[in-house]
Amino acid sequence: LIWGGRKKELRSKKTVLTLQLLAEHGLIEQDLATRLTYHYWKLRHLEHRLQMVEDQQTHTFPDDDQALE
Repeated sequence: LIWGGRKKELRSKKTVLTLQLLAEHGLIEQDLATRLTYHYWKLRHLEHRLQMVEDQQTHTFPDDDQALE
């Protein structure tokens, strides 16, 4: 957020693009941007699966192991 305030070119609503821009500007290592991007997509995939189960928007994991599985 601080870097986006200082550098207009870093402002984006797209997380993956912003991570890449941070790396290109030398503000984070490319390896970190790559790892964060990978985990971002894994979490988004999980979020979509959770929402499909009840056909509604949610950001909460099930409480019991069977439902989580």
